[in-house]
Amino acid sequence: MPTKMIRSPLAYLYALVGALACLSCATRSAEQSTASTTDTLAPLVRHPEEPEPLERPTPPLHLQRPEQKARYMLDHFWDKMDFADTTLIRHPAMEFAFADYCGLLTSFSADEVEGALLRPLEKSEGSMLLFVLSMYRTLLYEAASPIMSEAHYRTILKWAIRSPKVAAAYQEQARLILELLDKNSVGSQATDFIYTTTEGTQRHLKHQKAARTLLVFATPDCPTCSHWLEQLEQVPIIAESIGAGRLGVLVIYLQSSEEQFMQATSNLPSHYEAGYDAEDKIMSAQLYDIKASPTIYLLERGGKVLLKDATRERIIQHLLDYPN
Repeated sequence: MPTKMIRSPLAYLYALVGALACLSCATRSAEQSTASTTDTLAPLVRHPEEPEPLERPTPPLHLQRPEQKARYMLDHFWDKMDFADTTLIRHPAMEFAFADYCGLLTSFSADEVEGALLRPLEKSEGSMLLFVLSMYRTLLYEAASPIMSEAHYRTILKWAIRSPKVAAAYQEQARLILELLDKNSVGSQATDFIYTTTEGTQRHLKHQKAARTLLVFATPDCPTCSHWLEQLEQVPIIAESIGAGRLGVLVIYLQSSEEQFMQATSNLPSHYEAGYDAEDKIMSAQLYDIKASPTIYLLERGGKVLLKDATRERIIQHLLDYPN
């Protein structure tokens, strides 16, 4: 069967995640056939006009378990890569190669693949090193990436901070990002802040009464935010949890005037609480790592962070795993 052509690295990432989900399911079920695992792990995309600059490794036949094959591919992914050849940076397929690699990396915990995470960095210098760092940031840190992983990106940042190959300016940026990652991480206490409600009263985040609260950071003119909120209660488990009072929704509008805030909240369901940061402290003091709009957290009563940068799928899974 011919390989499907996908021009966009972002579109490719979503296809890759689907393939890796299949791998994850195969790993969990010993009865599931692994005969097609090599095909599943193989690159899902070829640039339609240019040849592939990097031949992917093929796991040997004696490796039968999906995680063994994935591990082999990680260990040998860059065997035929000449990191001194900086012309490869301009090759479009290199982005897809890194998407493949990061997809494999994030199918393991960051601790399990620390060596594999650092291997391209240790082999690179100069412009190639900057390219590798840029790809890791795009794939592991940016909110638009479906394989975003703070745990994996934290390993990259720590390496960059201590590496003599990395410029001082980049190291300072890495330190700042690392500080943001450490704020409001899963298991920690969410930073409290004051917000102004539609009635003009001021409240603290820490005073939420529901067993769990979806904290949604949005901006008034964000159609993606509006769509996300409109679709929220179309998911039965979410609607049931909200209806039963087990899940509250708090929408905080950032960089908003009172007029913009009131207009934005006019279409919100009446049982959602909304507020805005009148003094803009959340953004100016970087109380939270706001990568995109919306940015969603799931909090426990009392403010413990259960999910950070939560997607709807992760929220659903959490509610299914912990219904009460």
